[in-house]
Amino acid sequence: MAQEKLEAIQQGSDTADNFFKKFESLITEAGYQKDSPFTIRMIEKAVNPRIINQIYRSRKDWIENYAKYKETVISIDEMWRRRQEQKKAPQGWNSWTNWDTPRPNSSRPSPTTATQGDRKDGTGMTFGGAGRPMDLSKAKAEGGCFNCGQRGHMARDCSQPKKFTVRQTVMADLESNDRGAPNKTTTARQAFMDLGKEEQAALAKELGFVLPPQ
Repeated sequence: MAQEKLEAIQQGSDTADNFFKKFESLITEAGYQKDSPFTIRMIEKAVNPRIINQIYRSRKDWIENYAKYKETVISIDEMWRRRQEQKKAPQGWNSWTNWDTPRPNSSRPSPTTATQGDRKDGTGMTFGGAGRPMDLSKAKAEGGCFNCGQRGHMARDCSQPKKFTVRQTVMADLESNDRGAPNKTTTARQAFMDLGKEEQAALAKELGFVLPPQ
């Protein structure tokens, strides 16, 4: 009876450790020696093929000792099962992550959202940093110069360094006039005509069209 069970036993979904508990009980009942060649052949027949194949790929010498063979089979089986659990985990999960490692301070402002200072392009014109377009609308509402904020002159006549792009100036003008202007095309044309020649040329270049000769 034990002989028949021994010849029919298979590891299946059992862990290697549980398999060997059943296997050793049967070989003891059947009266076989653990280190006999027959016992080793029975192990290779019963254990999952992926484990036996791994043993043959990773070793050059034959394992004749039962305890060594058992240890090798259990080790490979445990590693395989651990790997399968890792594959089931959510993407990005790492079983070796050290959760005590300090995390970066997420409260620091992002470089893309922080207010930037003035900058200059190759023409020498100064451009306002993030947040400056709102200052244009404020200057328009108060009747001041778009560029310096002072009253008494327009941005095209301002002697101070240019702090806004031509596009920002026109857009602010459109924004402030939008409530009372029924025709946005007329408003845009008027805003463009209010610019100086250099500013008109700069805006045309920025938008990708060519001004007619004057």
